[in-house]
Amino acid sequence: MALGEGIMTLLITSVSCALLPIAHGLVERLVLSRRNDLSPQVVLVKLTLALDTVLMGAIVLAILDSVEVASCVIYSQIFFNAYAYAYFHIFNLSETGRRIKMLVALRSSERRSAGADDNYSPRDMIAMRLVRLEQMGQICPDEMGRYRISSPVLLSIGGLLRWVGIFLLGKNRVG
Repeated sequence: MALGEGIMTLLITSVSCALLPIAHGLVERLVLSRRNDLSPQVVLVKLTLALDTVLMGAIVLAILDSVEVASCVIYSQIFFNAYAYAYFHIFNLSETGRRIKMLVALRSSERRSAGADDNYSPRDMIAMRLVRLEQMGQICPDEMGRYRISSPVLLSIGGLLRWVGIFLLGKNRVG
């Protein structure tokens, strides 16, 4: 790989990683502030996929005549997706951090300091979680009002990851 192609790959990857939080902030303020029916997690995943597509397109266009385009694309894919994965989990933890604080406060009977309502019950917590899972498209209600998994994709991925864990760890571990 020529030095120029390596620098171009590094530049495009770095700029894409820097754009993710900026684009996420803009989408949060422009789209999610007006639409309560969208899941912030799903929006972030779609934004990441869009940036990933733009990233790969820019790399291929920038160094199309190179023989080693494949190694540049593979490097950029691994780097950007690892960054986006970590960013997603930090964002997801920040979203659930407020709920965790509320649960800890409920357990220690400090309801007022956490801003929890006196009528906040386990039933409400489950209802809120079901609404979030429905917004994310992971579950859907059937005609009887019961919930079922919307798509077997996540179950298949979970099963695959379980088999990978068994292969790597040599035992069947849950968790």
